[in-house]
Formats: sequence, C-alpha cells, structure tokens
Amino acid sequence: ASYKELKEAFVSNLNGTNVSEIAILLTILPAGDFCRGLLGLFWAGSASAGAHRVAFVRDFLLLVLPYTLSTTVLAPHITLEKITKFAWNNAKELHTRMTSHACISRKKWHRVMVTFAKLMLNVSENPKEEGHVRCLTQFRAYTNLLTIVCILAVDFRAFPRRFAKTEIHGTGLMDLGVGTFVLSNALVSPEAR
Repeated sequence: ASYKELKEAFVSNLNGTNVSEIAILLTILPAGDFCRGLLGLFWAGSASAGAHRVAFVRDFLLLVLPYTLSTTVLAPHITLEKITKFAWNNAKELHTRMTSHACISRKKWHRVMVTFAKLMLNVSENPKEEGHVRCLTQFRAYTNLLTIVCILAVDFRAFPRRFAKTEIHGTGLMDLGVGTFVLSNALVSPEAR
C-alpha cells in the first residue's frame, strides 16, 4: 500500500467515544484555569522583570501541558474516578495549607477568596473591562487550545483514534471542536450582533 493509502486508512472508519469521556477531558482546562487564578491571586503585585516569563511558564504548565498530555499519552489512564479523586485530594490539601497560620492569615485568605469569587463571577472594578465578558474569552481560548492540540496531534499514534473526527456515527473530541469553534466565533461576530 502507498503512503497515501496508509494515511487515509489511519484516519478513516472511526466511531469516536462516549460523551462522558469527552466531558471528563473538558474539565481539565477549567480546572487548570482555576489553579492558575488562585496562583495569580497569591502572586499578585510581583511585578518583577521576569514576571511575564514566569506567567508564561505557569500558563503553559497549568493549561497547555495537562490538556496536551491528557489527550495523548495519558488518555488511557484518565477516568472520572481518578479525576475526582485527584481534584478532591488537592482541594483538601490546598485548604489545609492555606488556612494554617504558618502559610497565610485567615484575613488574607478571606480577601483572596472574595477577590477570586469576584473574578469567577465576572465582577470587575476596572472601568476598562466594562462590557467585557471574561467567561466568553476563556471559552474561546479553551476552544482554540482544543482545536490546536487536536489538529496537531491527530496525525500521530499518541493521539487516540477515538478522539479523532468520526465519519459515520458516534462523537469524537474533534467533532466537538468543530462545533465549539463555530459557536465561539459566532458569539463575537459583528454580523450576529
């Protein structure tokens, strides 16, 4: 068989996966963003010369790397039970560390959590951000990251075939990517307003 035929066979006749597996994968980005937000609050005010580099590395480690690994080499190991257990254990550990007097005072912890809640609820005290919907920006960023990772990884064996675009029936991660990409751009389209 020629290279072209082998390539076509590699991406043909795919049935996809179930919706719950896709939902589990989609929780990774908001969870990383949540951790990123908490770290950002604790490191707020550190405007050193290398702060942008640190922010870039932090964003890569908390947003891009976990999602890339979970859709490639870690895909066989990701289950709802493991994700829930991991999140619960880390939430307990974070709460224990943050409420201990050695780490942070209760007053500062309360201030951090109120600020974080305002960020999550899109309450802004900055007049420049008036009318800016933060969750829409995050949704578009997640969609772009999902699309980029899937398009770049689909040609390699590390990307599970069940996440690739389906042809006849079923649903795959790339099928969701197509729909969310169209939706995310339609939401900000000037023609749609």
